[in-house]
This record gives sequence, C-alpha cells and structure tokens, in this order.
Amino acid sequence: MKGNNKVVIITGSGGKGSGRAMALKFAKEGSHVIVSDINEKGGHETVRIIKEKNGKAIFFGADISREKDVQNLISIVVDTYGRLDVLVNNAQNFIPDLLNGWFEQVQTNIIGTMYCIKYAVDSMKETGGGAIVNMSSVSALKYTQSNSPAYDASNAAILRLTAGLIRLKELHNIRVNTLASDWIGTEEILAYIATLTPEQRTQRQVPEMLNTPESIADAVYQLAMDQTLFSRIMVCWCGQPKKFIPFESFGYSHLE
Repeated sequence: MKGNNKVVIITGSGGKGSGRAMALKFAKEGSHVIVSDINEKGGHETVRIIKEKNGKAIFFGADISREKDVQNLISIVVDTYGRLDVLVNNAQNFIPDLLNGWFEQVQTNIIGTMYCIKYAVDSMKETGGGAIVNMSSVSALKYTQSNSPAYDASNAAILRLTAGLIRLKELHNIRVNTLASDWIGTEEILAYIATLTPEQRTQRQVPEMLNTPESIADAVYQLAMDQTLFSRIMVCWCGQPKKFIPFESFGYSHLE
C-alpha cells in the first residue's frame, strides 16, 4: 500500500491535529502532499515539517465552504501535477451550540465536502480513477443528546453520502470511503479535557483512552490505498479495534 508519487490533497491540514498527522503520513510514504486550510500560517508550518523530513509538500489556501475556492484548489493541483490521486476531506466546522451555528456547520461539513467530491471526481475520472476519504464522527451514530446537533447531522449526512456513491467504483474506478472517529487526542482536545473535573469527564463521556492523531492518519491512509475498500465506513471507537459498518446495515446496529 505504498503511496509513492501519489498526488494527495488533504483539507484541514494546517492545524496541529489529525490533519497534520495525515499529511505527514502520506508524505512519509512518498506522496506529493497538497496541504490545504484556511489557516495559512499553520498550513505553511505543516509544509515546513514535511520538508524537514525530506517529504514533498506545498500549501494552497482554500475555504471548502466556498465552491470557487474548491474549484481553484482542484484546478491548480491538476495543472501542476497533471492529476489528482487522493482527496482527504478532513476540514470541518464544529460549533458547540444547541441552536446557533447550524448553517455554518452544514455549509462546511456537508456542502463543502460535496463540493470537494464533485470537483475531485470530475478530475479523477479523466485520469483513470482515484480515492476519496471523508472524515466523520461517531456522534453521527449515536441516538442521544447533543451539544451540537448541526455537527452531528452533517456528519451523519457524510456517512449516507459515502454509501450512496458506491457506483463510482464501477463507473470511474473512484473509491469513496469514510472514517468515523471517536475522541481524538489532539493538543486542543487534551487541553480541554485537562480543565474538566472527574465528574465533568464522566458527564461528557470522555474515554479513558483517546484515539491518537497518528492512529487516525494510519486508518485514513489504509482507506485511501487499499483497493478492496470502497463505499465503506470505518468506525474508530476509542480503545477498540477499527471496525466497518456492514453493507445493508439498518441503524448501524452491528459492526464487522
């Protein structure tokens, strides 16, 4: 599953979390990584780290909630490298509010993801195929209260979109998969957890063992490079092995 010379776009890879870990993983395996984010300073920092490790990377700023930004991102990558092999839709917007921020989250998380898929598919089908990996959250699988219903709903839509695009493999040799993750131990999340009392951690259902950004990056890399995986949803619960939602599963009640 080596990624030698693959041309890879990773959105939301300008922060210190899993997006950057994904960029480092693909670069380590020999891919040409296009780091994309609204965070220009962080994006250039990701590129610097990759190049320090003798990897290949460039930065291109884009706000995926804006269709024109996505068009420009895909177009410039194809003009520069001649193709796009892998797209990782990692950029998301999370606003912890019950009734506010709905449209901003939906615009980025699902509409933005759809923009990216649409223009990536337009490119990939002209060059023999490719792979798309979407990021989602296990909050989309839970039937429970929420501190951000729009975030959960938009992530649930990503799961359904992934399953519905199964024919892209047959038609254009394009594989679309999604990783739904539980808590990820980024610097920001670890700092937040450190502010909580034991009672608050229990109330917020904070796991004892969190997913690491590196383990999420490894899982994303697997979904991108394993030719046998298409329209699959990988679930990464904290402290548990990676599992897949079976095809035709009703209510996602059983995991393989």
